[in-house]
Amino acid sequence: MARKMVDMPEMRHQCSLAVKREVPIPDLVAKLKETRPDKAAELDGYLGKYQGGMPATAVYTMCKMLVGCETCKDAFENLVPGYTRSWAPSPHEHPIVV
Repeated sequence: MARKMVDMPEMRHQCSLAVKREVPIPDLVAKLKETRPDKAAELDGYLGKYQGGMPATAVYTMCKMLVGCETCKDAFENLVPGYTRSWAPSPHEHPIVV
């Protein structure tokens, strides 16, 4: 059986476009709570801090430290069509959190 060819330049282009999309913190926290229900209380606390005025990047950093970078990237892959961490320009790049 022949393997289907992957259009790598197109996949990288789609991923680079997806990295520029915005992901609201409430959506990210909801997805992380689905993935890690054992951390739901802490994630709700971080969401409360965001709603209280803490910057989105700070809340994302706390979420990332709580559940791990790979779990956050899994959430981004589910929330942002076209984003695939294996095609990301840099291992630390992800869609914009707002």
